[in-house]
Amino acid sequence: MKPTARGILAASAAGLRTPTPGVSLDGPLGAPDPDHLGLPGPKRPQAAALAPLVRTVPTSDLETGSGA
Repeated sequence: MKPTARGILAASAAGLRTPTPGVSLDGPLGAPDPDHLGLPGPKRPQAAALAPLVRTVPTSDLETGSGA
């Protein structure tokens, strides 16, 4: 039995963007403290490494035609 149709799938490369940074920093000042006239109190600085948000648009073409 011979196939009667064939298909071609073509997937081209798409642009890749990372709109968010991979590092988060927190300053050395805390929330306002009512016991110190509303001035923020000191705290230890914090840093974190985050996985960046990756965005892309997948593109592909599927073509079908009669078999040869």
